[in-house]
Amino acid sequence: MSEQPESQQQPIGSSSIREFCARHKIALSTFYELEKIGQGPRTYRVGRKIRRISFAAERDWLADREREALAEAMSATRQQFPHKRGSAPHKAL
Repeated sequence: MSEQPESQQQPIGSSSIREFCARHKIALSTFYELEKIGQGPRTYRVGRKIRRISFAAERDWLADREREALAEAMSATRQQFPHKRGSAPHKAL
């Protein structure tokens, strides 16, 4: 059985919603607003009241936010520098 390099090992564990918010410097109200619009991280219940966020769910949430930011930046760039499809880009002199 081969071991993964330390840089590729996945941390196992979870954090509370408060710990998650503190780590990402977001207010609890922001967390609940993100959750309300379907953009919060996956959570799971421990008992009836306690909810936790696994490190895997946190990593996936961050990757989703990064993809969204990249898509928004690319869209803004296309709007700022539109060009006709099929036309050759301008050549440098």
